[in-house]
Order: sequence, then structure tokens, then C-alpha cells
Amino acid sequence: MTNYQLDPELSTPVADLSFHRPDHRYKTALIVSATIGYLILMGLGLLILLTDVPWWITVATECVIAAAFIVNLMIIPRGYRFRGYALREHDISYRKGVIFPSVTTVPYAKVQQVTLSRNPVFKLMGLFTVEVTNGAQAESSLVIAGLSEEVARHLKSMITDRLYQQL
Repeated sequence: MTNYQLDPELSTPVADLSFHRPDHRYKTALIVSATIGYLILMGLGLLILLTDVPWWITVATECVIAAAFIVNLMIIPRGYRFRGYALREHDISYRKGVIFPSVTTVPYAKVQQVTLSRNPVFKLMGLFTVEVTNGAQAESSLVIAGLSEEVARHLKSMITDRLYQQL
């Protein structure tokens, strides 16, 4: 095995990679998931009425939840535009986050498992999630959500093929 020194000027930084975005239906799935979650939260907020707390506290609680929902709806499209994945020769990178952006890169040599999954909203919209489990750390595992079935299966097979090439 060799360990040659690399010239930083000749290599492509992770920030300059061309990232592939999730399917356009992913944004809708995020909005539907957020709406369901906030409706449940607002319903639970109404349980305050069953206590001896004044009614205006329930109204204030519902207003705070509604404001958080509106802010979340404004952030979702920006978050969608920033999300993406990039495949390179020896690793896979995933970019996410609007307020706290991050790029996670996992070398193929550290990948232990690649799985496809979907939640009920994704199933309704025909979307999949590719989960790349890293053997080194749980924080470095990748979850690439919002992919069409064709892209998800192709991505899984590409990563799996790279795993076998590393052996």
C-alpha cells in the first residue's frame, strides 16, 4: 500500500463538488411531513384546555406553534436546494443544512452496510432513502433521502460495487 503526498491545489475540495439533488417530490414530502407533525403538536397543545390554566395560555401556545410552522415552511425549500450527494472514486459525500450547513464524507472502505428504506409519506410519494452505515462512527453515517426508486437502487448498486472493488 502506498501513501503518496497529495497536492492540495490539484485535488478537488469537497465544497467544490457537483452535488446531485434529491427528487423534486422530496420538497413536497417534507412539507407534508411537517404539516402532519405540526397538526399533531397543535392538537396536543389543545390539551392545555383540560387543565386549570387560563384559556389565553392555550391561545399563546397555539400561536407559537403556528409561527414555528410558518418559519419551517419557509426554510424547507431552501433546505431542499442545499441538499445533495456526490460520488467520487474513493468516497461518497452528502451535503445538508440551511442554518448549520455540513458536508459528511464517508470513504467506501469504511462502509459496512447500504440499505433502502421509506417512511409512510415517502411510500405515498414513491420516494426512497439510501442509508449508508459507516463502521467508524455513527455520526459519519449518511442518510440520503428523497430519491426515486430507480435512482435509489442505482446508487445502492454503485456503492455496493465500490465496496467489492475495495476488497
